[in-house]
Amino acid sequence: MERLRRVEPRAARAEIIFQEERHLKLAEGIVVVDGEEPTVARGEGSDFRAALDQMSDRLRRMLRRRRERVRDHQGPSASEVASSDV
Repeated sequence: MERLRRVEPRAARAEIIFQEERHLKLAEGIVVVDGEEPTVARGEGSDFRAALDQMSDRLRRMLRRRRERVRDHQGPSASEVASSDV
């Protein structure tokens, strides 16, 4: 959770679900940010550690993309507006 907080500091809750299907290990991660839809990522591997690593990488990428979209849609800051008027 601490690694994900660096990417998305507004994360309120995280949940990880481990499953085993035949010889395949699955990990599903759900991160909830207040006021937004939950972000869900899945990973699979020959062991739970590999599945967890894959899921964690995917989740981090998804949260980073979401965070960048939020930043891109915000207007310019007051300092940027003031410096452009000069």
